[in-house]
Amino acid sequence: MAPIDQLSEQQRRAALGIPDSILLDNKIYRASLDTILGYLEDTVEYCGFFYVQYGNYHIMRDQITKGIHDGDRSQCTHKDFYREYIWHTHRNGGKYYPSLEDIEKVIKHKSIEQSFIFVTSNAESGKQIGMWVLHCNFDIRVQPAVVDPEISLINEENKKFYENTKGGTYFDVGAIQSYKDALNSGIDGLRIDYYIYDSSTGTFVNCTESS
Repeated sequence: MAPIDQLSEQQRRAALGIPDSILLDNKIYRASLDTILGYLEDTVEYCGFFYVQYGNYHIMRDQITKGIHDGDRSQCTHKDFYREYIWHTHRNGGKYYPSLEDIEKVIKHKSIEQSFIFVTSNAESGKQIGMWVLHCNFDIRVQPAVVDPEISLINEENKKFYENTKGGTYFDVGAIQSYKDALNSGIDGLRIDYYIYDSSTGTFVNCTESS
């Protein structure tokens, strides 16, 4: 069989055992991905921007920021105005679901096409690397701000996720699916997907059904 990156999408699905209903993401350039995976070992967040070239996401290396500790949290501020593709990591050992601020960001700022959040969680097989991808469709959404009922929904779902994943640290595909379904259906225009990293192929695959 040809190398995985030379296969058609259908062949890649078959090679990875992924049903047709499960989507593969666009590729992250290998050197950029290696940099981000290294950041996931740190106890602070990192953030920056991607640009797309030849179908690959590349990090803008002169726009990377190392975050700071804020009490028991870590936070990172992007260097510039929000560009089309933004990314950040969650610190090693931190919670692996999006914060209220992470979700609000893609709704408040129309310049953001996609927000990527790279995380780690614990699993029986060891540490699991994952990636959330957030998008807001402003053709659907009229209100460019998160309103109170939506804030309540996000806080409620984050609390459930925290409780169902051993303090927001343990990988649980059922909890991820429920979280996605609740927020994608409950917040106009919002789209959240979660991908797991397959180290054997160097790709991220969507581990849940489309909602």
